[in-house]
Amino acid sequence: MSRPDLASHPRAQLAARLRDDVVVLGYADRAPTTIVLLSRGIAGLSELSFEVDAELRGGAGAGIIREALDEVPAGRLVVAACAPGNAASLRSLVAGGFKPIGSIQLFCRTGLGGG
Repeated sequence: MSRPDLASHPRAQLAARLRDDVVVLGYADRAPTTIVLLSRGIAGLSELSFEVDAELRGGAGAGIIREALDEVPAGRLVVAACAPGNAASLRSLVAGGFKPIGSIQLFCRTGLGGG
């Protein structure tokens, strides 16, 4: 499931600028740009982010999230975030094993991230 070949993916590049210890994961033999990232982020928390190829949307997100979580040592807290209006990502995260616990607003310096 390790996919270092996806390190140039835009989501991986953003994670590399904003997070530490980024691990790039994906499907071994299909969906070459479906990506899951495990990293260390805010307050040292383990974080998961993902992007599913358009042609696989509609259920594939939950499966690859579960596979990625299998790579994390048992008992380690992993957090994930999605935009409030992104119902598809929220459904994937919940189906993949996450439980909504709250929300935060993130900001970054100009030039480092998305704005």
